[in-house]
Amino acid sequence: MCCLQMCNTGSTSLRTKEEYEVQAILSDQQQVIPDSIQQLLTQYEHLFRTSSGLPPQRAADHKIQLVPEAQPV
Repeated sequence: MCCLQMCNTGSTSLRTKEEYEVQAILSDQQQVIPDSIQQLLTQYEHLFRTSSGLPPQRAADHKIQLVPEAQPV
């Protein structure tokens, strides 16, 4: 999965790797979650919790049938 955020910084100059790292640190510290998103996160917090185990048994579990004695690629 990939998440990408694009924004217009008003600058078209090339940055060094260090400048990108500093900007990333500053962005993380200044990150503000909009109220509408925070309400959704709170409402569905049970969906965003870190998993503490395996999912429950299902009626049909997914299986990948392997070829006998097959070697990894």
